[in-house]
Amino acid sequence: VWGDSARRQLEAWGVPTERIRLAGWPKLQRKSLQLVRSARPAKTRAKRFLLLATLPPRDERPDNVEFHLTDDSHATMLEMVCRVLSEIESARLTVKLHPRDSRSRHTAISEGQGGWASHNVRVVRSPDLAALVAASDCVLSCASTAGIEAALVGAPVIQLLPIGSGDILPADDWGFIGSARTAEELSSLIERALARGWHKDAAAHERILASYGPVAAAHIVDGVLSRHTAANHLSAAA
Repeated sequence: VWGDSARRQLEAWGVPTERIRLAGWPKLQRKSLQLVRSARPAKTRAKRFLLLATLPPRDERPDNVEFHLTDDSHATMLEMVCRVLSEIESARLTVKLHPRDSRSRHTAISEGQGGWASHNVRVVRSPDLAALVAASDCVLSCASTAGIEAALVGAPVIQLLPIGSGDILPADDWGFIGSARTAEELSSLIERALARGWHKDAAAHERILASYGPVAAAHIVDGVLSRHTAANHLSAAA
């Protein structure tokens, strides 16, 4: 796993400690962790929100039993975001689709209703996560690993969860502002996020990442090889 935050989460779900190995996050690179917020355009009052979308749910097999993500709960979450942001002066929302999302319903929130969303929401498939995060004042994450990346570089991140879901990524352990399941919770957390602004949390970084990049990859290879060696010894002994 990436670090102590993930280890504690797995232990809470009943995974024996001896079966958990801290390795780190091989995909994450140093340049990603050095991201800073981009300069706000001159004379703008817009509050810039970024929604990191997850893969579309599957009603016949929800993505995670504890997550309770279905088509209905997914639509409810999107409607909640638009309703809350519509009450914030000069709010603008960018929805970044998941790279493997081929049947997204997110485009519907910016179409045809003639309301707030039709003028203030854009839906993008941009692969440049760093640029989108850097241009945001607040990030909304649907239990996404991209949300963790955003929190690591200091962006204020709010986790969006369906009503009835478990504590998927405990906010205090993963560097989030908090988790929102209702409009009231989201509104309160957005106020906190905007007040705090960007802030890199060294303690959260240490909790989340045991290592990253090539060092993490080497840890994973070492772990696989050690398990393979142990299995061969057991086989030989038998």
